Formats: sequence, structure tokens, C-alpha cells
Amino acid sequence: MGICIIKCIIIELDNDGFVEEWDLCLDDCPHETPKIVCQEDPKFPKLIITDGRTTPIEVNFTTTYTPGVGLITDELDYVVFDCPEGYTFKNMTTNNVFAICYNWSWALQYDPETHCYREENLSIIQFWFTKIGSSQR
Repeated sequence: MGICIIKCIIIELDNDGFVEEWDLCLDDCPHETPKIVCQEDPKFPKLIITDGRTTPIEVNFTTTYTPGVGLITDELDYVVFDCPEGYTFKNMTTNNVFAICYNWSWALQYDPETHCYREENLSIIQFWFTKIGSSQR
């Protein structure tokens, strides 16, 4: 292999001044475009402590992702957090949410303070707030 003198580097910046993409200008110099990954764990939804009731109003999610093991996640790969049947994430209409690896960090489809909430209780609370809001007009 010969000596490669780098005469220029192409750097594209986003609106905030962060490096969005970079590469070498010289095609004859051996180089490798960096693979975009997420090296940290995604921020998990909030865990709750149950009081042992047979049918709790709030429960914890499940996921196949194991935090703290040093897993490197490729860009556009994702982690799914699921609520059990009959539960949805609070203030959402779905029982699963995603954290997507994008541009070196995690894009969260959810508020990390959310948790799984029993669907019928969520409907009662939404109805109650709707009635209060409409009576104040």
C-alpha cells in the first residue's frame, strides 16, 4: 500500500453545526465511510411499582432489549416496548412504542415518562376531562 496524503475532506454540516456526513475527496486513497450506529441504550419508558392488586390500572412494559450489555445498534434499527393486552401507553392509542436509532442517537416515539395504563380507565379519564373542559365554556 502506498502513502496517501489527504488533501481535502468533505464535511457536510446540519443547521445546528453538527457533522451530518463526511468523506475524503480522493477516490484513490483507501478509506471507509463510517457506519452510523447508536452506542448507548435508548431511554426506556417509565417503570412503575405495583401494589399487588389483581388487575392494576398501571403496569410495566416488556421488551426484548437488554440494557447495560454494550449492544451497538445499527442506524434505522429499533427497539420495541410493548404493553400487555388490554393496556396502552398513557396518552397514546397504541400498546407498543419504538425507539429508533437515527443519526448516532435514539429518536423516541414516546415520552419517556409514559407507562402502560389499562384501556378502560384511560377512556373514563379522557371522558371526565372532556366533560370538565366543556362545562367551563
